[in-house]
Amino acid sequence: MPQLHAIVMAAGQATRFGAHKLLLPAGPGQTLVSRAVSAALAGADGDVVVVLGRDARRVRLAVTRSCLDADPRAESRLRFQENPGYREGLGTSVSTGVRRLMAEAGEADGAMLLLGDQPLVSAEQARLLAQAFRDRGEKVLAVAAAAGGKRRNPVVVSADLFPELLRLAGAEGARSLLTERHHLVERLDFGDGPWWHDIDSWDDYAALARSAGWEQESRSEPRRLELASLPLPVRSGLERLTGLPTQVLAPGVLFATRGNEVADFELPADVDGRGEGFVVVELSRSKSRGDSPGAPVVALGNGGTDGEYLSSLRAAALWALANSSSRNSECPSATEPNSARTDAG
Repeated sequence: MPQLHAIVMAAGQATRFGAHKLLLPAGPGQTLVSRAVSAALAGADGDVVVVLGRDARRVRLAVTRSCLDADPRAESRLRFQENPGYREGLGTSVSTGVRRLMAEAGEADGAMLLLGDQPLVSAEQARLLAQAFRDRGEKVLAVAAAAGGKRRNPVVVSADLFPELLRLAGAEGARSLLTERHHLVERLDFGDGPWWHDIDSWDDYAALARSAGWEQESRSEPRRLELASLPLPVRSGLERLTGLPTQVLAPGVLFATRGNEVADFELPADVDGRGEGFVVVELSRSKSRGDSPGAPVVALGNGGTDGEYLSSLRAAALWALANSSSRNSECPSATEPNSARTDAG
């Protein structure tokens, strides 16, 4: 019997965010991307292809840590596929995922397309969407989630569309394809809610995290250091970071690790000896440059291994949630989702 598979787009650059948003905590033992993959595993009965790009190894580790801890049987269904063209946009990730399914998954009924940064799409919503697809009319090519009749993500597409999805490129996902065939697309309306919102900034993340209670995860207070107390090479590396917005974690908080891709410095053993923790370093305000870094704080973690990096980033993000203010104190309006990025479907 043909199976329903799933593709999770987890290859974005997240250039507007800075730190890799998909790796941020989303409840105990969860990250943004692992929540999306968990929903995909619940909705599909076949393979789940996670399309990777930036920080591919770390995203893969974050997914396997969470999803296999929850259900070791998921290992037989999880597939990871790197997208070498991920910088070109979402369309390349859709086509990469479809290509992997067509090569390995055998006979398919269709595929559920999910975005990696929509963590509040639940397993139950994914199951309902999958069932609506299985119950679709004879000529229906897709079933999309909707709010007030307007199409949202995720969307389940028929295998009949796979050849056309293979040709997608650039920033646009399947939206135009489905718009052209709107009369063949059914909608399953879930109403308004925070599940429709993707995360493009720290404010988006902080509002969602606070509304979902993620910031209440237990954490320990970091050790605080003055810049002057560190060896000169470390000081120089940290000062250079203040002008690099790609390292911004939250307003006024930069995140860096030993062996950081941008700042080549080594921390003394007594500074990062806790392995998976992090320390907070106060920088001189006169050294900070640009609008994004702003305040003089660096959350300095251990990046010796991918696992240590994930743990350090998690600890730093939870600390930043508790210690930095967000311009938006509430979740964005459910009727006005972020439209800066083209949807998967």
